[in-house]
Amino acid sequence: MYGSPDLSRLLLALRTGIPAPDYYAQGRLAADAMAKALPNGGTFVHLGCDPSYEAARLRYQGFLDETKDKGYKLTQLGEVAKCDWQLALGKSNMTAFLAKFPGKIDGVYAVDDTIGNGGLQAVQEDTSGVNKDIKFVSIGGIQVILDAVKDGKN
Repeated sequence: MYGSPDLSRLLLALRTGIPAPDYYAQGRLAADAMAKALPNGGTFVHLGCDPSYEAARLRYQGFLDETKDKGYKLTQLGEVAKCDWQLALGKSNMTAFLAKFPGKIDGVYAVDDTIGNGGLQAVQEDTSGVNKDIKFVSIGGIQVILDAVKDGKN
């Protein structure tokens, strides 16, 4: 699943070893990873969650603040897609983004690896030929993503 030669991805697995992770710092680190993946800047879509979820809200705010503070040239396309921690919603929302912004998405910031995995599946299943080389940054550390990173399939 992660070995598609047409897809360049960056999957970021951020784990903290403490019971209460710093969600805001995770978002800031994700922005740094996206800027590294897109060194000349670019556009991204955000697969997120309802802002009533503290983790989602703080990760997104950290991402936005780091982007602004460091002057990263990253531009968000569309609104935050509310995926509510679900792979299926990550996939369906990413499919909608691919249809709405064909060939214009450089990166995907997913607030969670499960959601990002769904988004990645949508990109891999896209047959338009115009949505290649999309970079992915997600947060969490689920096993399927960790295995992909470990196997060099990112």
